[in-house]
Order: sequence, then C-alpha cells, then structure tokens
Amino acid sequence: GHIELTVPHAFVAGARGAITIDPVIRSVPVNVGSDNTRNADIAYDRQNDRWLVVYERVFSGLDADIIGRGFFGNGDSLNEHVIAAGAVDARNPSVGNNDATQLFLVAWDEDRGGAGRAIMGRRETGSLNVDAPPFTLRAVVGATCLSPAVGGSTATDAGGNLFAVVCEEGTT
Repeated sequence: GHIELTVPHAFVAGARGAITIDPVIRSVPVNVGSDNTRNADIAYDRQNDRWLVVYERVFSGLDADIIGRGFFGNGDSLNEHVIAAGAVDARNPSVGNNDATQLFLVAWDEDRGGAGRAIMGRRETGSLNVDAPPFTLRAVVGATCLSPAVGGSTATDAGGNLFAVVCEEGTT
C-alpha cells in the first residue's frame, strides 16, 4: 500500500532548490510493430486523464509522417491516428496541452520543396480526436523553420487559452 524511496545523502546535500523524486511506476510500449519510428514527444491532459504521444513514422530519407497515440491516464492504449501524412515530408513532432481548453497542440516541420520547411500545427481534443485540419504556424519566405517545441499551460481560467511554440530558423 505504499512506496518507499531512498535518496543518497550525498545527492541531497549537493542539491540546490527543490528536489522532485519521480519513480517509474509502469512502462508502456508506444509502438511495438516493425515500423521505423523516432523523435517521440508526450503531453498530459489532466482534465481528461489522457496522454498523447506523437512521433515520426519514417518511410525513407525524404518521407515521414506524424502519428499520434492516445493513452488513458493508467497507460492503457486508447487509439492511434495519423496527424500528418501524404506526399510531404513531416518531421520533428512536439506536443503540448492546454488545461483551459482541454486541447493538445501538435507541431512539426514540413517540407515546402524549394521554399524550405515550415512549422505546421494541428489541434486535438482531450478525448484524442483530431479537432481541425493542419494549419501553418510559421513559414518565412527564404527561410527554413525546423524542430518546433510546444509548451502548454496549466492555467484553467479563460485567459489561459495559450500555447507557446518555438523553432529553429535559418536561411534556405
């Protein structure tokens, strides 16, 4: 009925600020198939007690899709769905959650041919259903935008309806 954690005295003595001990209670396989997958990210929706894992499913050096896998709070699988697919190369997914809206935002970089790469986004509900079509978050003529990182918000007031998205940007 309880867990006891022991932390070495030397670790505690050398720590600065608050210490958080986060034990692994259960490991959950995300993709056990033979697909070539990489670059996973995860976010949690505490209002709906759901996890969303996003990752690349790689087909070749010029073609990858973005896949989402939903999990219940206890780690049981809920669903798998395609977030970005097709003839364009989609890479480097990131996901964040916003408690006020109970939405996830998934962002990734996508090939625009000779125009470089743009940052795309797609919303998902807390029940892990795609909420809207993909939309452009950042595209700059003559530049390439790579490797987005999404941050959500735990604010539950109406003013907390925000996400933060950052990316690397360079010239094409």
